[in-house]
Amino acid sequence: MSTRSAIIIEGENGRARGIYCHSDGYIGHHKPILMGHYATEELARRLVELGSLSTLGPAIGEKCDFKNRPQGQCVAYGRDRGETGESSRPVVGQDWLEVARRIGHDGHVYVFRVATQSWWYEGRATGAINGHPRGGKRFVPLAKVGFEVEPCPR
Repeated sequence: MSTRSAIIIEGENGRARGIYCHSDGYIGHHKPILMGHYATEELARRLVELGSLSTLGPAIGEKCDFKNRPQGQCVAYGRDRGETGESSRPVVGQDWLEVARRIGHDGHVYVFRVATQSWWYEGRATGAINGHPRGGKRFVPLAKVGFEVEPCPR
C-alpha cells in the first residue's frame, strides 16, 4: 500500500506549485530526504518541476527505465514513465493550501516556503483531521515534526 503525499513550493508572493508523490509519503521517509537533499529554493524548485513522482529519492537523477530504476533517485511520471497528461506538470494555485487540496494525498503535505527558506508540514503528525489540510496552527516547520512510528498508518 502506498502513502501518498503533496510536495509544494510557496513563493514569496504566496503563489504555489506542487506535485503528487505516490509512495512513502510518511514523515520517516520524506523528512530526511527533503531536509537533507532539497533544502534550498533552487533544489526544491528543481524537484517540483519534475512533475508528479512515483518515488521521492535523494537525487533528482536522470531519465530512467521505470521498471529498472536506479536506487536513490526520484522517479517522475513524465520523465521516466513517459506520461504527458496533467500528472507530468506541477499543480499551480494562489497558495499552498489551494494546491494541497487539489493534489490527492493521504494527509501528508510538505511545503518549501521561499520566505523562510525552509520546509513546513501539515498532516497526520500535526493532527490534521482525515488528512485534510487546514493551515493555521497545524502548519508547522518540518524540523519540529517528529517521526511517525509506523510507515503507513491506516
